[in-house]
Amino acid sequence: MRKIEFIKPHVVICLLLIVEYLNKHKVDRKIVIIPPSNKDVLEYLYKIDLPNALNSLCEFKIPKFQGSTIQINPVIPVKRFNSIQDIETIGNDMQMIFHSKLPELSSLFGSCHIIFSELADNIISHAQSSGGFVLAQQYNYRTGPLVEIAICDCGIGIPNSLKKNPKYAQIIDNDTSAIKLALKEGVSSIQDDLRGYGLHEVKNLMSVGNKILSIRSSSGYGVVKGIVEDYNEFGYCKYLPGCLAHVIMPTG
Repeated sequence: MRKIEFIKPHVVICLLLIVEYLNKHKVDRKIVIIPPSNKDVLEYLYKIDLPNALNSLCEFKIPKFQGSTIQINPVIPVKRFNSIQDIETIGNDMQMIFHSKLPELSSLFGSCHIIFSELADNIISHAQSSGGFVLAQQYNYRTGPLVEIAICDCGIGIPNSLKKNPKYAQIIDNDTSAIKLALKEGVSSIQDDLRGYGLHEVKNLMSVGNKILSIRSSSGYGVVKGIVEDYNEFGYCKYLPGCLAHVIMPTG
């Protein structure tokens, strides 16, 4: 396997999250990103449009790459979104890419569109951030092709968001319990019976086709492999600001 295949969307997105967090808290030192020297890596960084995403966050020393040799095209290059209109535009671009460049993965478009739209809408509605980042990439393995989507924001995180709702403020014991709660039907930071179905719908999609959803927020994480609780995993991790969601979707 070439090294390029180990650059996963959630790692790239997490880098942007951390850089944005450091900028937000105005660290004393200047942030400079220095990439690996591998030419395949450099080409991939430009293919996913990472330099453009970094441009508004920090200085970076990524030499411009001329030409194209690797056959890896992102389903969604790194995109910043901060409005419903941005989400709709990215969704339309994703549909065009699926139909024109990835016909073999067209069966995943519906799930990809729902997952991206719901997770991105949660960021706009609840995160109290300046928006989020998304990156989606296809991979071709011996077991079959799959798509990975990673979405992040540098907002208040799931625990603090749910605690805004008096209904949940007293029952959230820790960050992990907040993530578990957020995945349940009808749970929202907003006191509205019509809200709280986005994450639950994403969770339900995990029950078809061996999909996996991973969520990290604050000091908690959850890995959802279906609607049956016995297959899911929740625990504690090192603190991560905001929220990072990562979905793996095989075609089989």
